[in-house]
Amino acid sequence: TAAIHVDTWRMFVPLHPRHLHRLSALELAEQQAAAAGGSVFTDADVFSTRAFLQMIDGAVDAGLRHTLVVALRTRLDRLGVLDS
Repeated sequence: TAAIHVDTWRMFVPLHPRHLHRLSALELAEQQAAAAGGSVFTDADVFSTRAFLQMIDGAVDAGLRHTLVVALRTRLDRLGVLDS
């Protein structure tokens, strides 16, 4: 099953209609902005990774926590830390 999961992940195409239902509205907006060469998080580089982790840890609201996770993912992707 691990091989199937890895192969499925490898075949994932961002913004493919088959996968859009898996994205939250925020993730979809970020994917669309990234495809256009931008980001919905214009100030994501202002905060350090440690600051994001502290904010995520302290966030009580699930929506806020999700927003912070997507913002951190965007920051790490810009830094080249995340795999495509």
